[in-house]
Amino acid sequence: MIDMQIFFLLASVLLVVVITSITVLCIRRLYFHPLSKYPGPFLARVTDLYAAYHAWKGDIHVDMWRQHERYGPCVRYAPNRLNLNTTGALKDIYSGNTNFQKSPNYRVLRHGAANTLTMVNRQEHARRRRIVSQGLSDAALRSHEPTLLAHIKKCFALITDADFPSQAQPQITDKEGQKGWTRSMNMSDWFNWLTFDIMGDVVFGIGYDLLASPQNRIIPRAIEESNVRMSVLLQSPILIKIGRIDRFLFPKAIAARNQFLHFVSGLVRRVLGTECSLQTRTVVSALKSASDPVTGDALSMKEILAESTTLCVAGADTTSTALAATFFYLASTPRAYRRLQQEVRRAFASSDEIRSGPTLSKLTYLRACIEEALRMSPPAGSSLSREILTGDATVDGRALPAGTEAGVPIYAIHHNAKYFPDPFEYRPERWLRSESSTTGPSVDDARAAFCPFSVGSRSCVGKGMAMMELSLTVAYAMYTLDFTLTSENDSLKGWGFPGEFPLADHITGSKNGPFLRFKSRDL
Repeated sequence: MIDMQIFFLLASVLLVVVITSITVLCIRRLYFHPLSKYPGPFLARVTDLYAAYHAWKGDIHVDMWRQHERYGPCVRYAPNRLNLNTTGALKDIYSGNTNFQKSPNYRVLRHGAANTLTMVNRQEHARRRRIVSQGLSDAALRSHEPTLLAHIKKCFALITDADFPSQAQPQITDKEGQKGWTRSMNMSDWFNWLTFDIMGDVVFGIGYDLLASPQNRIIPRAIEESNVRMSVLLQSPILIKIGRIDRFLFPKAIAARNQFLHFVSGLVRRVLGTECSLQTRTVVSALKSASDPVTGDALSMKEILAESTTLCVAGADTTSTALAATFFYLASTPRAYRRLQQEVRRAFASSDEIRSGPTLSKLTYLRACIEEALRMSPPAGSSLSREILTGDATVDGRALPAGTEAGVPIYAIHHNAKYFPDPFEYRPERWLRSESSTTGPSVDDARAAFCPFSVGSRSCVGKGMAMMELSLTVAYAMYTLDFTLTSENDSLKGWGFPGEFPLADHITGSKNGPFLRFKSRDL
């Protein structure tokens, strides 16, 4: 009896201590923290679990935008983190300020060796980027272009092939439509398969063959499943520090991650274990032979594996999202669709002429259509936080103390009406100097706020590759095909913005659709 009384007494004391500690912590964060003067959601000001919840839900990019609409250009989105949606902040945080480094939270994304995405230290990242960029140089991109074009042509040939096995065509409906039109296609699936096939060839020199075979099609979905967990941990690393709670919350995501890493590590070992692969111009072979021009350092096997994994996700997953968004907006905007179709078809005499070069570069409306899709539905839409190192840092006129994390939410600044009037309207013309408004923001104003690949020294190293894929794919489709939306798009669930291609933000964008039907152009 006495033992039970002691037990309940100790439990009561422990409960009081816990409640008191939490109360004191909340009061401190609300009223005595260095960032207490900045507005934000109540829960966000006391715990980073608020951000973690929206990361799990997938609407963190939209919630960040909503909070800016409510509180203004500077929002406290976690106890020690500020979001700012201005061009001044974008420049101060990301473009050359040596007193910022990547948020320590990015370390939770590591599995094995660090890569260019997860490295926090500026100097370490600079050394690694000098090596990795050699595999994605302009010369390397030109050598990969035939590979890109071959996969692009194969993709649309299979889409329009009436004899192609039905199990390879996702989301088939019974609406055959008019003669010559394909069945309804879920283009998120097709573009996932296309971009992963491209990256398999470019990075490893080995084709996944997702376009023609269902064998490896689990890869894109495994990455999406894994990213749900990683996005939550990125916002609230405490979930991995305290008893590995994440193992119980995300068992499927961990299994999906392990499946993907096993697949990629097998490819790397297979490639590096064959002499012939090193003679092939792949990214892995380039990384194997590359060294830092400053220090002479080369990459280890684990580091090559880490960079290859990142390239698979960043080079395939994000590009497929951008393609899906671009095709959605073109199919949803007849004015833009017709104008782009005319521009492309007038520029080339045949589809064989579609390649990188002066002609493709002159297609200003093509680039405007792609950039407008990237603006409205950026593949990574939330904030890329940076930590202030020693001393204070001035961000958009605000003096912030050392240790503070600050970032610019990409989706939020892309939907800031100050830089983009009617931000939820797909308007490629806003990127054309000859057609920009004389009274509103200029093209230069828009470009200063445009950051789908981030900006500065930590911007996407594969931006050139992504833009090549996007330009060639869209140009080839607009020249050789007609396409239209189907009724399945009515079932797409978004965040309440009609006409916008909905993405769930889990570090990168998780997507469904658009659902399109295609018809070969009569030549």
